[in-house]
Amino acid sequence: MKIRILFVTIAFQITLAAQSVPAQLDLYMERFFSGNPRPGIAVAVVREGRVLLLKGYGTARAGEELPVNGDTPFQLGSVTKSMTSLAALSLEREGLLNLDDPATKVLPWFRTANREKSDGITLRMLLSNSSGIPSAFGNLYKQPDSLEEGLRELGRSLASLSLPSEPGTSYLYSNTGYAIAGLILSEASGLPYEKLMQKTLFRPLGMDRTSAVPEDPELFRNSFGNGWAPEGEAFPLRREALRGGNLEPAGSRCRTTARDMSLYLLYLLSPEAPADDLFQPLISHRGLSREQGGQSEENRYALGFELETIDGRELIYHSGGTGTFSSVLMLDRASSTGVVILSNAGELDPYRYEPLITGANNLLHIAGEEPLSRYGIPLTDNPALPVSPYLPDNREKYSGIYRISAESTESMAPREVVISQKGDRTSAAFYTDQLFSLCRLEFLSASSAAAVSTGPVLPVDFHITLEGDVVTLEAYGARYERYTPPGGSYRAESWGNYRFFLPREWTITGEDTHFLAVSPHSPGLIESGVVPDFTEIASLAESFQGEEAVVYPEQLMGRFYFKQYYRRFRTGSGEKQQLLLHCRAGEEWLYLLVTVPAGELTETVQRVIRPMVTSLGDSLPVP
Repeated sequence: MKIRILFVTIAFQITLAAQSVPAQLDLYMERFFSGNPRPGIAVAVVREGRVLLLKGYGTARAGEELPVNGDTPFQLGSVTKSMTSLAALSLEREGLLNLDDPATKVLPWFRTANREKSDGITLRMLLSNSSGIPSAFGNLYKQPDSLEEGLRELGRSLASLSLPSEPGTSYLYSNTGYAIAGLILSEASGLPYEKLMQKTLFRPLGMDRTSAVPEDPELFRNSFGNGWAPEGEAFPLRREALRGGNLEPAGSRCRTTARDMSLYLLYLLSPEAPADDLFQPLISHRGLSREQGGQSEENRYALGFELETIDGRELIYHSGGTGTFSSVLMLDRASSTGVVILSNAGELDPYRYEPLITGANNLLHIAGEEPLSRYGIPLTDNPALPVSPYLPDNREKYSGIYRISAESTESMAPREVVISQKGDRTSAAFYTDQLFSLCRLEFLSASSAAAVSTGPVLPVDFHITLEGDVVTLEAYGARYERYTPPGGSYRAESWGNYRFFLPREWTITGEDTHFLAVSPHSPGLIESGVVPDFTEIASLAESFQGEEAVVYPEQLMGRFYFKQYYRRFRTGSGEKQQLLLHCRAGEEWLYLLVTVPAGELTETVQRVIRPMVTSLGDSLPVP
């Protein structure tokens, strides 16, 4: 296999040599894009003050026809950090702050449990990831009711945090550190972060389609990225997947386009950029090992940029990822060349697909008319996958819904995991407030598995009691507690674009958008529908009138607010109880009409209806 790859690479380089440099760049990106399952990417390459390539490949959303171009919006992820650092340097030049002043000079409330250490944290340390503050702790990632409440929660969480080492002495990547840096910039300038970025960077550079307001409806309509499934599949997200809770956007929240990023590249390579301050190495840390495709095994971090010797050249770069978008920016100042690649899906498994950083480095090589490199491509098989499959005695015991525990603080962790079985395959679906990723589970042992999708392999660990019940799992650095009863008494079903859990003994028939579920023990049944408007539901609601009819206000059940109607009535087969529940989900309406013999409604609600509606979420067919 390696001999064939080498032959293909040599043949491809011969093809490149016959083209002009812009044509070579385009040809390489065509091959790079066709060799991976990303729905769409956009690329900008600049050299010596001019743009060599500005182009999109693929589509803006998986399964749709809208093509990507230079003006298609993408989330930047952590490439935003360099922009925050530039804003800080701009304020320092204006005399509004000093990067080496303690953070407490601008934020008097800033302190950790060991105040003698946090008092020494400076803005420069926050921007160079050397403050010692971790990315996740306390309740920082729970959505606050207001910015003021978010700041109070940040202060409370910091006050309970104990720093393990002296600030400025070691590297610890921290989105929270950048969130605090963003607050310092806002306080020092008297401007919200977004307006500060517009004033100091976006408007001066002409980046009129770049914003630090993630929900900007005019610039970024339907720009939510795509989720991963196994076997190279992707699916579009319908709303923001991962939100930063109390975090300001300073570390990862900007959206932009390849055209705007070409302007940013030109500025970073120009004499006007504060290169001596921005690119000065401040702290060292371990980089990619040689087994992982690295070379130097030591990186240096500056202000929002990584510095590394790659293929004998001193390169400056930063990557970014939000789970549903990924990006990389790379500079070779010696040749005045810069590259940015934006992708509308999360990072891929580097053991199966060429990483973005490999593509960016090769674009630099092509722009300089140099041979291609394999930097960033691992040399070994994926150590996270089992050498030989482990087959649990009873895979059904893992099936169920697992919800994130209250004390879990991991920033980007999904809120829920649903494990289900289909044939000989076990699947894990990860949810935020929608389906985020779908994986195939490959077991390493009875208590551990690898979640395999198109993205990087995710370790999953199960806690199993002495009785053999699975009660919790750990993934994404968070702990999830089981919601459905152990033993697999519920099964996952699809309902239009949604999924829910139903007791295994109930039978279900019907079409994709309407179904009928029937109890095996009594004449109880549930009719349902996913409908485009309220007309059908209004017709059903008309029957809920009279003295024994009750209309309840909306109530949050799971992810949706349900309105409920109740009535009791007689039929030829006896007295019945009936409950109608409906909610709005985006552009659709969902309803459930429950009819049971009198006296059975309470048990049916507890046993069937509540698990159904609280487990209701976006669906994707289980592979």
